[in-house]
Amino acid sequence: MKNYLLTILLAFSCLFSSAQQNPDWSFPIEGKEKQIFVHNFTGITVLETTKFYYGLDPVNKTKLWEIPKDATNEALNTASNVSSMAGADVGLDKFAKKSWDPIPNSPLVSIDQQLVNVTTGEVLVSNGSYKEVLKSNFIATAFTSVIEVVTEDNIRKLYNIDLNTKKVVWESNLGKYSTAAQLANKSSSIPSTALTPKTTKNGDLLYKEKKDLILFDGKSGQEKWRLECNPGSFFLNEAEDIVVVVEAPSGLKAASSYKPKLTKKIMSVNLSNGKPLWKKPIKLEDNFIDAQVVNADEFLVNFGSGINIYEFKSGDQRWKKSYKAKNVKTINQKGDELEVFYSNKVMMVSAESGSEIWKKPIKFDMDEDIEGGVIKKEYDQGILMVHGSGVGFYNKETGKKKWFAKVETDKVAFNDAKNIVAVLDKKKLYLFNPNEVVKKLDKLKLDINKPDEMVAFNILDNGYFLRGLNEYLTLDKDGNVLGQAYYKQLKTDRLLKAALAASSIGMNVASTGGSYGFFMSPEMAEAAGDISDIQSEALGKLYDQSALRGNSQESKLYAYFMEGIKSEEGASLEFVKVEKASGKEVNRINVGQNRKVIYKILPMQSMLYAVVDGKLNAYILD
Repeated sequence: MKNYLLTILLAFSCLFSSAQQNPDWSFPIEGKEKQIFVHNFTGITVLETTKFYYGLDPVNKTKLWEIPKDATNEALNTASNVSSMAGADVGLDKFAKKSWDPIPNSPLVSIDQQLVNVTTGEVLVSNGSYKEVLKSNFIATAFTSVIEVVTEDNIRKLYNIDLNTKKVVWESNLGKYSTAAQLANKSSSIPSTALTPKTTKNGDLLYKEKKDLILFDGKSGQEKWRLECNPGSFFLNEAEDIVVVVEAPSGLKAASSYKPKLTKKIMSVNLSNGKPLWKKPIKLEDNFIDAQVVNADEFLVNFGSGINIYEFKSGDQRWKKSYKAKNVKTINQKGDELEVFYSNKVMMVSAESGSEIWKKPIKFDMDEDIEGGVIKKEYDQGILMVHGSGVGFYNKETGKKKWFAKVETDKVAFNDAKNIVAVLDKKKLYLFNPNEVVKKLDKLKLDINKPDEMVAFNILDNGYFLRGLNEYLTLDKDGNVLGQAYYKQLKTDRLLKAALAASSIGMNVASTGGSYGFFMSPEMAEAAGDISDIQSEALGKLYDQSALRGNSQESKLYAYFMEGIKSEEGASLEFVKVEKASGKEVNRINVGQNRKVIYKILPMQSMLYAVVDGKLNAYILD
């Protein structure tokens, strides 16, 4: 501990004073330093100057790579920012392009119109090949990233990148589009998840392009066929020789944050030639919500006000009359039975006949037309229901309510490894194991400063640790507060933008294992639950491949914060180290008043980076 404190004290006291402490390692940089930040997916730290992006390597104690910036684009961005701050819009932003544009769910970044592997600095697509990235998709089954760009001469181009080799497999031109068409595509209200490209067993790629559905050859990128069908969603049968297409509404009308608003029309297409299998599209009784494959020949459709089962080849429906129910949320296939969750009820339905099996449904104590997400989780002793207005626990067999808490559920976190659920309702916290609650859900009334900024909780040997962006609470097993603090920020301090925001959740937002749990709204938690095992496994594999060697996990013992202090002597920044178990501060260090120094504290790597006298200096904190 004393070595830790000595290193910290020397590093900070000397870094921000006239005397200088020798860093653990450093290297010279070119250009004026701008910011130090962390690439969200890989965890790699990047220094940006006016001339370069530098990837930092704490393992080999040097720069990992350097990518020169486009001087013209840098000048345009700088001039645009200056004119904007001066309140004079001279239109330079129309010419400036994004200099750093990460590709979601991948180690890829677009740097000044070139695709770069951020783990190595290798350029996959050279400068000048495109002017802007329009959209991208991670395809779990193929372990590829499909990236759509637009070129300087207004041609859309598609890159298919193998994430095993980090190489471009093929590229294909999609055609020329007007600026208006590009804008409509980028501002589409349909979430990308509804139209994620799909690969077939032989590696071919199904892709939605404007109002067309295209099948690309998986090896060459050549178009096998193109069908105009205005796809809003599409899915394959088990044999992957048929694709069912759901038509999008004209003009891409309103959609929720997570689920698209689609039409009543569906059609079936022969994958080998792109020809429709049915004489005309089927018109459902209500707008399509979602679907799932039942067997090799049939698929089940939820159209909101009911469900039915259809044949892939003929379009014939299994039941003469659809099973009708109000606000169908989810359907679980259980052998020859379907568990239909609708409104505030659950009913078992015969998959053979579409008739109800139970005499009456399980009715949950919640509004029938509840807005937002509804989470339904099964535990050993019952079924837990969480939504925006309450939390309830019910008998699996009878549906009888065991207990219900009328709670305005702002955020919820699940730790499946420990069977612990945490629910935030403003400044009240419900922390419980659903299997162990008898009749009443006990609440803890806590003085949380910013409940909406709470991001995670840890299960400790002696209790719990709740962490927000700028505050923490340590609780014992009975919920008593052992320690708590909220660290105010200096709003005018530009360095705070790159302070400790990365200490929130990163890649683990949907994780529920180990001792950690992460707070999400019911809608977000419901969406995270929809991620398939294949997607989760593939993302985990990609993350493991991409993460920098030696990148440690978040400290099990400590949490780190930054606080802005105002006094008669002026404002200053202080670095704070908190012991989770005791809830006590174990170290507080004044890091000075020089707000022009660019620095970054990385608790995940036990590292402090700072730019001093034209060098990137690294200080090890342990």
